[in-house]
Amino acid sequence: MTRDLTAGMQAEVVKTVLQPRFFFEAQFDSGTLRLWTGIGPITWNGVEWTGAGGLVGISELAESQELKAVGFTITLSGISSSIISIALAEDYQGRPVNVWIGAMSDAGQIIADPHKIQGGRMDVMEIDEAGETCTVSVAVEGRLIDLERAREHRYEHEDQIALYAGDLFFEYGPSIQEKPIVWGRS
Repeated sequence: MTRDLTAGMQAEVVKTVLQPRFFFEAQFDSGTLRLWTGIGPITWNGVEWTGAGGLVGISELAESQELKAVGFTITLSGISSSIISIALAEDYQGRPVNVWIGAMSDAGQIIADPHKIQGGRMDVMEIDEAGETCTVSVAVEGRLIDLERAREHRYEHEDQIALYAGDLFFEYGPSIQEKPIVWGRS
C-alpha cells in the first residue's frame, strides 16, 4: 500500500533519530477528545490537542491483504477515578476514532502533516480501577466490520418512509401481495 507522506515526513523518517508522536481523536456526545503523546497542549490541524505523554498507548496496528476487519486497542492509564463516571455515562459504541503519526523537530514543532495511520469505530470499553487511578482500554473496530453485520432493513413501506420521508414507492406492496395475476388470457 502506498503512503501519502509529505516531503517533510519522508525526510524525517529516514533520519537516524526520529521523534514520533501519535495523535488520537475520539468523538463523544459531550465533544471530541483529542490527545497526543507529548507533554502539554499543542495546536495542529486548527485544533488544540491535550498532551497525555506516556499515559496513552496503542496496541499493534496491523494491515491485511485479505478483505477483513482489523482492529486495535487504545489505552489511557493514570486517569482519576472521578473521570470514570464520564466514561461510564457516555454513549461511545460506534463512534469514530482516528489515529495519526507525526514527528517533532528538535525545536518541538510538528513536522509537516502527520499521517493518518488508522481509523475505526469504538466497540468495547474496559475499565480497570486500581485505587486512586484507573486504566481505560477501548477496542476499536475497522470499518470493514460492517460487512459482517446483518442488515435490518426490508423492502417495505415503513422502512422506505424511515429512509426517505414522503416516498410512497412501496405503499401498495401489501395489497398486491396475494392478488392473482391472470397471464396470457383476456
